[in-house]
Amino acid sequence: MKVLVKDIKVPVTIRDQLSYIKKRLTEILDGAKINDFEIRRKAIDARNKDRMVYFVYQVAVDVSGNIRFSDRIIPIEYYTLPAIKVKERIVPVIVGSGPCGLFSALLFTYYGVSGTIVERGCRIDERVKKVEILWQQGIMDEECNCQFGEGGAGTFSDGKLTTRVKEDLIGFVLREFLRFGAPEDILIDAKPHVGTEYVRKVVKNIRNFLVDNGWNFLFNTKVIDITTKGKKIDSIITNNGTVSGTHYIFAIGNSSRDTFRMLINRGVAIVPKAFAVGFRIENPQEVIDKNQYGRFHKYLPPATYNLSHHFKDINRGVYSFCMCPGGYVILASSSSGEIVTNGMSYFKRDSGYANSAIVVTVDERDFGESPLSGVEFQEMIEKSAFSITNSYRAPIQRAIDFVKSRTTKGDIKTTFRPSVVPYDLEKLYPKHLVDVLKRGLIEFDKRIKGFLATGVLIAPETRTSSPVRILRETAKLNSTSYENLYPAGEGSGYAGGIMSSIIDGLKVVFSILNRE
Repeated sequence: MKVLVKDIKVPVTIRDQLSYIKKRLTEILDGAKINDFEIRRKAIDARNKDRMVYFVYQVAVDVSGNIRFSDRIIPIEYYTLPAIKVKERIVPVIVGSGPCGLFSALLFTYYGVSGTIVERGCRIDERVKKVEILWQQGIMDEECNCQFGEGGAGTFSDGKLTTRVKEDLIGFVLREFLRFGAPEDILIDAKPHVGTEYVRKVVKNIRNFLVDNGWNFLFNTKVIDITTKGKKIDSIITNNGTVSGTHYIFAIGNSSRDTFRMLINRGVAIVPKAFAVGFRIENPQEVIDKNQYGRFHKYLPPATYNLSHHFKDINRGVYSFCMCPGGYVILASSSSGEIVTNGMSYFKRDSGYANSAIVVTVDERDFGESPLSGVEFQEMIEKSAFSITNSYRAPIQRAIDFVKSRTTKGDIKTTFRPSVVPYDLEKLYPKHLVDVLKRGLIEFDKRIKGFLATGVLIAPETRTSSPVRILRETAKLNSTSYENLYPAGEGSGYAGGIMSSIIDGLKVVFSILNRE
């Protein structure tokens, strides 16, 4: 029999963690014979860091004898894909080769269905070269950059595989990542991440697998229009010709502004959606480690944080987003004449710096109610940042200077490329948002000692999530405008981040398979 034993706490100072775990299992299972065990989950409990920090494990145990189940000891259940008999011919066309698009194609493949993936950008290897040229020389390719190209925006990220969504599909997705080249740690860590280099490896391996199973990839192929017949899409028109199928999954990212505009022009129902704007804050990683783990930080990997505060008097929230321990702040623009920042890290997270977005929520109060008013608000901020020097030099300011409304002087070391320029960041945002961001930073400094004193703000952060939502049917997940159009993933406005985008795509595929 296999059971899952939860909440095994082991002090981080103990070197032989496995022996300690086995000892605790013997005590918890009360004399039952332990044949074998493996770690299923590993988290960190630093709530009492002044006394001790613990690793907290969940362990799968092969055990013989009588077992008394409880909240702590439960039988193991594995998720398996449901049996679905595909009744009719399905020819999917997936627009976008990010995590949502690729995993949607994978799921189709497991049910014997293949089709076409249309990607406006280039393949991974060429894409990495073009991004390096942007970072080193400031030369932009508007179709192949940090946002567009094979692997989507997740290719230049921390590769976090966490989500607030509670789904049985999460275990399936993690095992698929492992199958296609991700490190085994992702099956154990409570906050799994693969790092940007493993994202690239996994993406290439998935592409090769899909090609071997009948999928056609069209790179450097941009969707510029659609043709329709009644309430259905008949084909998509690209810069390289027409592509037809039976079902069209638009797994586009939140930066696909021209595609949003095209869909609106073709009668697709799209509404504005709240998102958040602000900047990246970068601190020495050691500052974060000591604050989170105290004197035990030397036993532990680079620390993360998750900060949020809601100001009731103005009904506005400030929060950290996409925290990258041991990471880099990167230029993530996708259009000429605009500056966008994001966070990225490699698997080892060893840059020596921590960064995250510090952002304030914005909605129709700030940008209006037209479908693309949020997009236009983003563009205004990004263009203003570029206009400071008419280059991709990011505007920066010491966090303490921003809070105190004073100019930053002297050289500042950051991980950002190509380079930075000191600037009063108050000028980038409306005053009411600046005031909230300042209040938020002051609040966060109470929770992380040295957050303001050592922090450097790099701006702007504008693409935290999609500024639009493409309306779809609640049950069938197809567009309310065209019955064979399926908006999915981050650009659809129903997901945010790698894992939730993948799960959203899988749900769309299941909806298609179960309808036919």
